[in-house]
Amino acid sequence: MSTTFKPYTYLIGWSSLNKFYYWVQFNKKANPDNLWNNYFTSSKYVKEFRELYGEPDIIQIRKTFTTKEQAIQWEFKIIQRLNCVRSEQWLNRSLAGQNFYCNGHSEETKKKISVANKGKNVSKNVGENNPNFSKKHSIETKQKMTIAKIGKQASLETKNKMSLSAKTRPKFECPHCHRFFIKSMLNRHHNNKCKQNLLFTSTTFI
Repeated sequence: MSTTFKPYTYLIGWSSLNKFYYWVQFNKKANPDNLWNNYFTSSKYVKEFRELYGEPDIIQIRKTFTTKEQAIQWEFKIIQRLNCVRSEQWLNRSLAGQNFYCNGHSEETKKKISVANKGKNVSKNVGENNPNFSKKHSIETKQKMTIAKIGKQASLETKNKMSLSAKTRPKFECPHCHRFFIKSMLNRHHNNKCKQNLLFTSTTFI
């Protein structure tokens, strides 16, 4: 197992079940030698699938990089091109850290997960069980919040930190116009909203 930093993208799959997962490892422990030795993805969907169906028979390193930004941008491009987050064939459920609508597990897999989770401790403060669920600020509270913000300005130190953060923040490529943007700008004005939106027809693993 190597400790040399080398970000990479990888593909795992269960060929008999026609299920796959394409992702990237880019943290300080990233190295292709670690895949399926001490790194088994961070996806809860992959974990659930492994518990139900065993280990994947496809484990491939697809591409290596010198920086994490290169790795993230490439992973973004491929998952977007293959439409992984909206396909039943893929276990991917997010894109560049953003969750998207997806079909999720098949009904058979959902039932198996439900049976496996019976008897386990589940948080009671989720959704409607949360005491603050659906509560809204009163008009008085909203006015106080607005007044508290009036006249406030960020210090020079804070502005410098924000500027540095913006410059070092990873940028991602729009699959349609091929320009690079920070994640918030990409999601707001590009991706499927891009004026140069073109249909991707390629389903070849890259």
